Amino acid sequence: MKKTIYVIEDIHNLPGKKLFNLFGVEWEGTPYWWICPIWILAVGTTIAYYTQNNKGGADFAGNGLMYAGIIALSITLHSIGHLTFGKFVGHPMTGNLVTATLPVNLYDGKRYPSRVHVIRSLGGPCINLISGLALLAIDRLIGHNQFIQFAAYVNLMFFIVSLAPIPTMDGGVLVRELRNWRKE
Repeated sequence: MKKTIYVIEDIHNLPGKKLFNLFGVEWEGTPYWWICPIWILAVGTTIAYYTQNNKGGADFAGNGLMYAGIIALSITLHSIGHLTFGKFVGHPMTGNLVTATLPVNLYDGKRYPSRVHVIRSLGGPCINLISGLALLAIDRLIGHNQFIQFAAYVNLMFFIVSLAPIPTMDGGVLVRELRNWRKE
């Protein structure tokens, strides 16, 4: 089996614990899934700390939670994009496994034509791109809002980063499957 490089656990040998069901897909967690929200909260709190010129207080805590929530929602949207595009091509995700670092999309492991893998891998980045552009438009319409602008930039960053040609990321899947597509 392929090793997922951004996951610190061996996801193929750990039992998953059911967390919830979203759009007909089981979301499970590894025994260390609880670390994921903690690191997201740490990132959100760090962003709040530096955007408020190192001030503490209630605003700092609330903003930290808000930034963390935006990051978590953007990650979830990315997974929902893969789920949606997978259903569109008739080969949806079989589950989503939340690890200590990030959620991992699970599929049935069967070999499908490259077009299926290409379309499924574009789902997450496309949802992040659409969300980011829509949020920038909303921010422009209503006037500057730090949280809407942050959400827009996070989604646009996820769009760009996920397309990096790293083997287990969406960009790596696209490179591999576009090569295979030419051979089919």
